Amino acid sequence: ALAGFRKVYEGVDGDDQSFSEVLKGLGNSELNNKILVAFDNAKAAIETLDVNLKKQIQEDRDKAKDVRKTIQQLVVLLKNDMVTALGGVIVFQDGDGD
Repeated sequence: ALAGFRKVYEGVDGDDQSFSEVLKGLGNSELNNKILVAFDNAKAAIETLDVNLKKQIQEDRDKAKDVRKTIQQLVVLLKNDMVTALGGVIVFQDGDGD
């Protein structure tokens, strides 16, 4: 799932309408670089986990928590920093029935 979302972020075949290219076009190359590093860090962290997540949590819960923290760093960059840089707002609604 992470690799697929990275493709969405970076676009395909030099897509000039990717989130990455739009950020750079808006003068936010530094944020784009931080996001790319966060993708790399998340991938590297995930690759350290046992493929059997249940076993991983039972045997080394702290490692799984560390991986989650690493992934959350990417989430914050995408949901907060990128959205702000693009001029967007994410609205959460509790009473929408889901």
